[in-house]
Amino acid sequence: MIFQKQRKTTALDLGQYIVKMDIANCQSIKKQMDLLKLTKRDLQYLKAFQPFVEGDIDNIVDRFYEMIGTERCLVDIINRHSSVEKLKITLRRHIIEMFNGTIDYEFYQRRIKIAKVHVHIGLKTQWYICAFQDLTASFIDLVEEHVHHPLDQLNTIRAISKISNFEQQLVLEAFEHTIEQLHEKMERRKEAIEQEIVESSEGLATISQETNNSFHRLSGQSDEIKQLAKKSLQVSTMAERQALEGRERLKSQSQNMSNII
Repeated sequence: MIFQKQRKTTALDLGQYIVKMDIANCQSIKKQMDLLKLTKRDLQYLKAFQPFVEGDIDNIVDRFYEMIGTERCLVDIINRHSSVEKLKITLRRHIIEMFNGTIDYEFYQRRIKIAKVHVHIGLKTQWYICAFQDLTASFIDLVEEHVHHPLDQLNTIRAISKISNFEQQLVLEAFEHTIEQLHEKMERRKEAIEQEIVESSEGLATISQETNNSFHRLSGQSDEIKQLAKKSLQVSTMAERQALEGRERLKSQSQNMSNII
């Protein structure tokens, strides 16, 4: 039994809608749901409303991408990374899942994946929020059209508002977390590069010092060589002088011998 269209005074029987809320191991998610007062009763209203969403899903998706088409930068992002037709398929699945009446760890993980895709393609958070607001407006239009019991209508709109807010919180939180991870990765890379520069500078300083020491050693050796060369020259000059003197003495002695003979 879904919402009564003819008997406007008959309230919805929520007992027939089986829903699931399994977040025991996700305390941060549980806290968010508690703050929003998102309960199983809200999930039952969403589950009851799901047939109307499924019946009008093409119009909802088309309206969404008509809004996207008015912003050129969003169209450029889509065309660079995917296509409107592919994204329409993904959006249909995503919207219907919002009304499944199930919130669990898998639900959360799929939102994380969406956030990572948004970061990858460069979609800003402001556009995500605007786009989601347009979806919420489409849902409320459907409620006004199909839910006639005043209390059911009010509670369904409240449930849609809560799940929409919850969806945005999950995705934006994951969005920020993904950006933080990228920032940390960039910081680590920056630190690694700085360390490489420091190590390279230290290496160059060591090489420079070694070169300087080698120069001084060579300079000292050069001085020693100069001194040795100077001494060698002195010895050579002395030897030459002594040789000349010896020849002169021999010549003198030869002359003396000739005179005696």
